[in-house]
Amino acid sequence: GTLDFFDTKTGKRLFRVKSTEDASPMASWKGDILMLQRRGTSPNRLIALDAQTGALKWWALTQTGTLKLQTSGAQIMLSGVSSASPVTGGPLP
Repeated sequence: GTLDFFDTKTGKRLFRVKSTEDASPMASWKGDILMLQRRGTSPNRLIALDAQTGALKWWALTQTGTLKLQTSGAQIMLSGVSSASPVTGGPLP
C-alpha cells in the first residue's frame, strides 16, 4: 500500500511512503513516525521516519509475528503472536 502524510494546518501532502501492508501499524515517538514493516517469514522491521520529511532516521529488526506497536514515554512496545518485548531506539550507525 501507499501512505500519504499531510500537514494538518495547510492540508498539503508532506511525503508519501510505500508500505508492505494496507494498514501498517504506526505511532508517534519523540517527534518521529514509527512504522512496523511486516515481512512474512523474515524478521519484521521497525522503521523511524522524520515526521516532516519522511526521511529514514533509523530501523531495527523485530521478531517475526510482531503485530502491534505502541509507545509510552521513552519506550516503544511491540507485541504479537508469540511475544511482547520493549525496543530502545537510537541514531543510525
